[in-house]
Amino acid sequence: MRIIGIDPGTRKLGIGIIENRDFVAALTINLKTSDFQMRLSNLATQFRNILNEYKPDMAFLESTIYHKNVKTAIQLGAVRGVVLLLLAEAKIETRELSPTRIKGSITGNGQAKKQQVAFMIRRLLNIPEDSILDENATDALACALAGFKSLS
Repeated sequence: MRIIGIDPGTRKLGIGIIENRDFVAALTINLKTSDFQMRLSNLATQFRNILNEYKPDMAFLESTIYHKNVKTAIQLGAVRGVVLLLLAEAKIETRELSPTRIKGSITGNGQAKKQQVAFMIRRLLNIPEDSILDENATDALACALAGFKSLS
């Protein structure tokens, strides 16, 4: 089963793709433009292309955590909306996982630091140390792997 994990953000969107327990790809969509509407448009184009290229069977999306900044929370909701719409259009079953559940599944500790998650992802998916993975892609891989493990 091919699974796509998604770590949504307003400036970067992490994407991790696994096939069963094997690493396939780790990508980050950079949403650089200052115009938010154009960021959403660029996101839609790039994410649609990724779905067409990798053809995942299932998606796991990191659920939203509480934001004190209302503007950021609203923008994150819009990003998530684009992602969820494209997954629905592609008829890809989608589930959400909390950050705590993802960390707990990967490290055994729901409060693990990002570095601990990154270390375990490299070990569990046999990703060489010299491979460059940014934290968005690593979080997305963790989401995909935690999702896969939740299916067992």
